Amino acid sequence: AVKGIMKSVRHELWLDGRKAGDDIRIGAVIETGNGLQNLESILQEVDFISMGTNDLFQQTMGKSRETSREQEYLDPVFLRKVEY
Repeated sequence: AVKGIMKSVRHELWLDGRKAGDDIRIGAVIETGNGLQNLESILQEVDFISMGTNDLFQQTMGKSRETSREQEYLDPVFLRKVEY
């Protein structure tokens, strides 16, 4: 859907005599286990991803930002989730 919107906007700008860059990249933020499970199909649609590790950590480990500590992000269970 985003690619279609971008194409439409580029066309509108072209009709208006303005130029839109052809080098605009599309990205996705992966913040959930479901996002990780669908990573391969997401990667086919985007140019880059960003891992939302705070939210992913909370979902995976059942901890909140208020109760988690930095060293807990090194837990093997969590690291296996974000390993690609």
